[in-house]
Amino acid sequence: ETKKHHFVLVQKGKEWETREIKIGATNDKFVTVGEGINPQEMVVLDPRNHLDKMNIPELKEIDDRETLAKIGASAVKPIGGVALRSDRGGPRSASDGPSLGGSPGAAGNMDSNALAAEILSRMDTNTDGKLSLVEVADNEKMKNSFTDYDTNKDGSVDLAEIVTQLRKRMASGGGGGSGTARGAPSN
Repeated sequence: ETKKHHFVLVQKGKEWETREIKIGATNDKFVTVGEGINPQEMVVLDPRNHLDKMNIPELKEIDDRETLAKIGASAVKPIGGVALRSDRGGPRSASDGPSLGGSPGAAGNMDSNALAAEILSRMDTNTDGKLSLVEVADNEKMKNSFTDYDTNKDGSVDLAEIVTQLRKRMASGGGGGSGTARGAPSN
């Protein structure tokens, strides 16, 4: 790896060719190569021991600090004094804020504002602050209830509409200890 680019040393007859590759999943023992080499080609497995044979091109330094800052700024969305994480999974602790999944009854103890904000945070893939039918298509409960949530019938559901619908459903007994409000998306 050099400046966020990955290279391999490929044998071409008696010569060696330095070639950039695109990698996929990795761990401490394996790397999947998405593109850049073919299965029949011979590559050096320990290229660091053959740096004298590598011809790595001059690369411009990639500065992604601004992009990372934007991602970081959007990762936590404080709403009503509750910090919500917008990640999609992984272990959570009580300090992580509300979760739609997790232990039974977790959402039942959550106020409708926080639950609505969590739903919006998790499902708003284009981060425009509202949900479209396309964004909820993978969640059967939310897809089937979309017209109920879309109270102003503009084709999208915003935070206020989610809060209103969740309060109605919780008041009718739908927000009990099941882990999610009735009709609210579950993970």
